[in-house]
Amino acid sequence: MAKGERLLEIDWRQVVLGAAIEVPIWRLFDYLLNYTLSLPFSLFPSLSASNLVSLGVSLVVVVVTLVAITARQSPIVGVAAYLFFPKGTSDQDRTLPYHKDHHFHRVIVNFKTRPPSAYYLPTKSYAWSLIEKHPELWVSEWDETPNDPDYVKKWCEAQKYVFAPRVASRNDLLATTTEMVNVGTNLDAALEHVEWRFFFPYYPRSKNMVPPRRCILNWSTMKAFPCDLWTMKLVVTGKIRGTSIMWIPMPHYVQRWARSHGFEWSDRLPTMTDLLEKGSTTQTK
Repeated sequence: MAKGERLLEIDWRQVVLGAAIEVPIWRLFDYLLNYTLSLPFSLFPSLSASNLVSLGVSLVVVVVTLVAITARQSPIVGVAAYLFFPKGTSDQDRTLPYHKDHHFHRVIVNFKTRPPSAYYLPTKSYAWSLIEKHPELWVSEWDETPNDPDYVKKWCEAQKYVFAPRVASRNDLLATTTEMVNVGTNLDAALEHVEWRFFFPYYPRSKNMVPPRRCILNWSTMKAFPCDLWTMKLVVTGKIRGTSIMWIPMPHYVQRWARSHGFEWSDRLPTMTDLLEKGSTTQTK
């Protein structure tokens, strides 16, 4: 593993704060539910309207509070999107809709990290919806070689940005350190489009912190695979990047997470051919 690189990145301040808020609410919800279920069925018809209203209001307050906590947002600042237009494009055509329709090169950069981190910018992504809502976050650039599939990467290297060949998530754009772009000395250039994801329970009980769920992602072909001992060697030797995610204990959570992020899930274990394979998904979306 590269020096200074960690397998687990957890914002403990957020975990503690979330626990302090959410645990009492869940306890209240659990108490109300158990109390309701403990009541004899014959008692329900005799409950007064005020009691039923109070019970309903309590449940609504709990649910709304939980939704509000889950949906809480932090403002995205310190980012800029660069849209590349072929030379000769008129000023009237240098717009978001025109760029979206023609699938030109584009990249989004988070300047809060050191060095700045850059990512692909598909039109069907969180980052693209962000710049549609905040057009002040994007600027236009001339595209020197519009037919070069590696133009974005070369441009980022010339600007001294760390290019991650994948789609930026909201956490990537919120990051203020290089934790989302672990620059190691052992990274395999042939696998720069491959990353790992470890899923840990919200309150880890295991002292050795073995992840109960994990997967391997190919951002070029947008395919996700289970992570076995063979692929784990790529992780512990620092050959590929990755980060951890809090696991919600529900059936097939990793598969659900992968599909919700646009990946095609495969139940079979990946081969090196699967990991080395490249597609045009991230470049053309």
